[in-house]
Amino acid sequence: RERGRPGRHAAVGLRQAAERFAAPVRHRATVACGILSGARPEYAIYPLADGHVACAAFEPHFKARLDALAGDDPTGFFAALTMAECRTLAEAEDLPLEPFGA
Repeated sequence: RERGRPGRHAAVGLRQAAERFAAPVRHRATVACGILSGARPEYAIYPLADGHVACAAFEPHFKARLDALAGDDPTGFFAALTMAECRTLAEAEDLPLEPFGA
């Protein structure tokens, strides 16, 4: 509205909205060991030396790159990195990593 746009209104049924947000549950993606549960090493949040990193390497080519770098200990691998180092690594290796402050 500050930019001169008129306000808009949309009628959305609560059921339709809830169905869209329930898709991960319906497809069991959030159950223990599900792809979005955080239990899989390729899709988790890890502590860094000065923050945390969200890792979303669940596509095969991303997972292969992550495995090549982190080996069997992604927790130890990420713990040794700073947020700046993690950001640089993500860009250099084309990895879906998002560092963030604690």
